[in-house]
Amino acid sequence: MVIWVSFLPASDMTLRSASVLLVLLAGVCLPVSAQPIRLAQAPEGAKAAPSPELKAYQLKARDKFIENWQPPDIDNDARVEVYMRIDRDGRVSQSEVKTLDGAKGAEDAVKEAIRRSVPFAEVPESVAPYYVDVRFRLKVAAKTPPTPACLPVTVFIAPEFPEPNQQAVRTALTNWTNLLREGGLKSEPFSVVDSRDKAYLAVLPSTDGKLSRNDKTSFVGRFAVNESLSNGTIELGLKARPDVPASADITPEQLTVNTMQLIGKMFGLTSSDEAYNLMSTSKLEGRLKPEQLKQVTDTAKAADCSGAKQGFQVKVPDEPK
Repeated sequence: MVIWVSFLPASDMTLRSASVLLVLLAGVCLPVSAQPIRLAQAPEGAKAAPSPELKAYQLKARDKFIENWQPPDIDNDARVEVYMRIDRDGRVSQSEVKTLDGAKGAEDAVKEAIRRSVPFAEVPESVAPYYVDVRFRLKVAAKTPPTPACLPVTVFIAPEFPEPNQQAVRTALTNWTNLLREGGLKSEPFSVVDSRDKAYLAVLPSTDGKLSRNDKTSFVGRFAVNESLSNGTIELGLKARPDVPASADITPEQLTVNTMQLIGKMFGLTSSDEAYNLMSTSKLEGRLKPEQLKQVTDTAKAADCSGAKQGFQVKVPDEPK
């Protein structure tokens, strides 16, 4: 005799279809009058509601994940979907994270939070026979970018740059100066100095294979500000693939593009698309959308303090009314 028995597995919050366990009862004799066993079947496509115990465990696992969550440094807000399969002993046998929209870069932070959370609480025997699936969505907020506290920004261009690249960086500063003046800024936004000690923005060449890059636009670089907000650094890759020594050199024209993109980030263009698409690859001429130009010009005007401050500042946005 063959009996099909449907079990409700440990499932995620949306529940997957019930698994089917085939039970073979060998050598069992039934009286002739015995009626076949008929098991009630749920309508096709129907989903059973999770038990209160299952829901409580899923919420408890999610809360432990959040306790171990450390927000990543991303350019703009993102939404991610987190999935974990937690075995009976509290270990995670499967996990997945998907960025639903917004900036990439939160995936590693999710994986680290899962690692910190293991082991989860043991799955109660009343919940499921083997495992529990936990799935939830997480909104990851971008960090408010640091912007110049005062103009002009004193800039040191490292002498390690070959001469054509030195000029490429200077061209980027000139292009940004023209953009800001187009937006109504009357003061000088940059001042190039000959010593790193005199500067609060250093532009340096780099061979770091972990630099952010976009192969499509030949972008290789990174902008960062130290914890005390006293100094900023622009690192520029000189190779199209810094992790591949034999890769093609970045041309001076491309270096100008990359420098302008990172200066855009310094002036608050937080979205990667906004900052990295600042320059057209077909014509080497810096362009900003009107709302972007207003944003960076307003930021620069707010920093025009005639030398009263140095370094960078983080302005927390006003709470919505």
